[in-house]
Amino acid sequence: MSKRTVRWGVIGLGGIAHRVLKGFKATPPASTEVVAVGSRNAAKAREFAASYGIPTACGSYEEVVADPSVDLVYIALPNHLHCPWTLKAIAAGKHVLCEKPFAMNAAEAKAMIAAAKRRGVFLMEAFMYRCHPQMETLRSLLKSRALGDIRLIRAGFAFGGINESNVRMRNPEGGGGLMDVGCYPVSFMRFVAGQEPVDVKATAVIGKKSRVDHWAAGVLKFPSGAIGYFDCGMMVNSDWSATVFGTKGRVRLNSPWIPEDGQAELEITMYDDWKTESKLVKGKHYFAHEAETVARCILAGKREAREMSWRDTLGNMQALDGLRESMGLKWDLERRTRRK
Repeated sequence: MSKRTVRWGVIGLGGIAHRVLKGFKATPPASTEVVAVGSRNAAKAREFAASYGIPTACGSYEEVVADPSVDLVYIALPNHLHCPWTLKAIAAGKHVLCEKPFAMNAAEAKAMIAAAKRRGVFLMEAFMYRCHPQMETLRSLLKSRALGDIRLIRAGFAFGGINESNVRMRNPEGGGGLMDVGCYPVSFMRFVAGQEPVDVKATAVIGKKSRVDHWAAGVLKFPSGAIGYFDCGMMVNSDWSATVFGTKGRVRLNSPWIPEDGQAELEITMYDDWKTESKLVKGKHYFAHEAETVARCILAGKREAREMSWRDTLGNMQALDGLRESMGLKWDLERRTRRK
């Protein structure tokens, strides 16, 4: 590894990998170079590499993991493959950025974190929104207690148009709205509360064919008394905002998950005069911020990031486990259709 550059290898060349690399093209992240990509389809890997000017295209994931020029493996595979390929990359001595949701459940997450501790490598869940400057702005606002005691947290992330045949809607592969997009509001509410929930409940419409949640809503109760409620799904369009309600004021994040053009707006309303202040937070492309967070940590010799710590990731997986249980959704691990 160069003293100033972290060299990435990407495995899994679906939609999220394209969005990340397009983000890199729009706003090149500092200290990051993508040197290899891998797919089980060699032709697909070559086409992908050519599109983004990447020097090495591999016809297997194993080749990327074994490539000595790769410092970090970015895992953009379907959910059920996150744990096994994270463990393989760590065993090869690679740092890992693993797409959200980190794993299928908290038990897998614990195994992944334990492996990173033993091997002494960097490991982070790819919640890119946590790396955008607006979250640091929110952190400072909460720390100042300008909003008073937090009472309610509301967040939503849902979009329509996903077909039941899509891998993101298959039960054995860990699909469904909660895992794909609901994990964002759950993560956000835990960030705001600064605590782990003592009770979680959710209700969902579960497809007869897909056997995963098509759309859902849930509630998290925290020790402080704060209550968070959210909606999510991949077969309905909803408001992608998040609002925090305190005893002195409220703040609304208009683009908490995917800030357009790197810019985000926070609307802060204080109850003493009911005036609203709009705070514009300028930044780079959200994936560039994520890549720079990863590079900064690795080059500084850190094994986890403040923006998305191991404890934070494990807490989110535990909350998701509880929400799925309350929905009555269980993984059918015996019917996985994709190669491990």
